[in-house]
Amino acid sequence: MAEKFCELDTANETLLSERTAFEAEKKDHSELYEKQQQELKEMFEAHKRDNEQWLEQKTSEINTEKLSLAEERVNAMHTHTRAHTHTHTHTVWNSQARLEKASAELSKEKELFEEKSKKFNAIMQQMHGLSS
Repeated sequence: MAEKFCELDTANETLLSERTAFEAEKKDHSELYEKQQQELKEMFEAHKRDNEQWLEQKTSEINTEKLSLAEERVNAMHTHTRAHTHTHTHTVWNSQARLEKASAELSKEKELFEEKSKKFNAIMQQMHGLSS
């Protein structure tokens, strides 16, 4: 009978030891997960900030070019004869074409950014789902 108690004590000690090791490993994994989640959140926020700054810069550039184009139109109407106005109008139209092209490129880049953002959000949700 004493032998059975010894076996039970040994099994109990082994179980306690393994449980303690499991809890420590679980804690380590939990800490690692939290750290990775924080890093992922920081990366996401940095990516978002960078893209917002880029979009603001492009918008500012386009607005500046629009203002310049409007000024060219006003100057062309007030300071030149009809013959000169035709030449400047052509220049203005060329500028407007460049502006429209830049605007189209910006729209395309915005769409790509939104697509990348959706993919990144999906990855974030998957990471969140894995932790739950």
